[in-house]
Amino acid sequence: MKQRIATKSKRALRTIGSGLIFVSIVCLQSGSALAGECDLGTCDFDFNADGTVDVADAELLRAAFGSEPGDPGYIDAFDADADGVIGGTDWAAFVDSLGGQ
Repeated sequence: MKQRIATKSKRALRTIGSGLIFVSIVCLQSGSALAGECDLGTCDFDFNADGTVDVADAELLRAAFGSEPGDPGYIDAFDADADGVIGGTDWAAFVDSLGGQ
């Protein structure tokens, strides 16, 4: 089942089990038919947009680990929980996403 949500930001809330997590919207491209929406079934942690969540995406997240807004390595899309730092919770969400592959 596909889930679509309208969003004006780069974040969306998605219910997983009994909790909520932030899912970064990284699949939108300017001018695409999905501008302003995202299919949460395909928008996950595929940071390099190659169609697969894999070690290449893990390496991108690792490189940004510990960074905050304003730091040279900070990338907003990697901050899955939107707490302003790319840290352990973001890494855990990435690892959890691998279970669905």
